[in-house]
Amino acid sequence: MVKEKQPQVEGLEEYLNRFKREYGVIPEHHAMLGKYSPRVLKAYYDMRGAVMDDSPTGKLPKKIKELLAVAIMTVQGHSEGALHHAKAAVHAGASVEEVQEAVLICVLFCGLPTWAKSGMNAVKAAEKAKEDK
Repeated sequence: MVKEKQPQVEGLEEYLNRFKREYGVIPEHHAMLGKYSPRVLKAYYDMRGAVMDDSPTGKLPKKIKELLAVAIMTVQGHSEGALHHAKAAVHAGASVEEVQEAVLICVLFCGLPTWAKSGMNAVKAAEKAKEDK
C-alpha cells in the first residue's frame, strides 16, 4: 500500500522557520515528524509557543523558561536539546554562569553523569552563544 503524501498544514512552515531562527537548526526528530505527521508537529508548535514564548499572561520570563529546559534536557540525557536551549537561554539574557548553575542543580540531584553526558555541553554552548552575541 502506497501512502499518500501528507497535505500541507497552514502555518507549519512559519513555525519551522521561526524555530530555526531561534535555535539555529531544525532537529531531525522535528523534521521527521513534520514529514509524516505535519498536523501533530503543528499542534506541538502551537503548544510550545503558548508555553515557551514571552507573553503578557505568562509569569516566567523566556530566560527562566529556557534555563528550565536546559535542566530538563540535561536530566533526560538529551545533550542536543540541552545545547540548543542553552544557546536560547543566553539569547534570552541568561549568563553562562546561570546556565552552569541550572546544570549544577541537576548534578546535585541526579549525579555527576548528568554533567558528563549533557550538562558540560550545555555550558560550552552557552559560552559559544555569548561569544557570538
